Amino acid sequence: MNKNHCFRGTQGEEITNPSKEALQNILSKDKSYWESGSGDAGITLEGRNCYLIFFKKDGTGIFVMNECYEAPIADNNQKASIEHYIGGEVFATPQACYHTEKAALDILQYFIENGKYHPQFEWTDIYELIEYSSP
Repeated sequence: MNKNHCFRGTQGEEITNPSKEALQNILSKDKSYWESGSGDAGITLEGRNCYLIFFKKDGTGIFVMNECYEAPIADNNQKASIEHYIGGEVFATPQACYHTEKAALDILQYFIENGKYHPQFEWTDIYELIEYSSP
């Protein structure tokens, strides 16, 4: 797939057609980057209505999700939820969907190169994976 793609960062910065190395640098940014601005980043494909949102949580990994709130599962044995702030609001995410930087890069690159979600992973609605506690 040779269409243009665009990265949008936590501060609204945009990079058209970022290289694999540029994405690696973004994924390796520290806590201060991922807790600033919107709190998340994204990849969009030109002429498509699909996109990936992602962010890094220090000590946990990188969370990737598509526009339908589906995320690739990394470890289905994890049942806890992790909170992250997006746009100043708490967003609960399943711990089972946090990936290493390498796996997250593979997921993003596959999406950019093929215009599809990586088939190596089971993409699941995140709300089916989060266990909510009763008050």
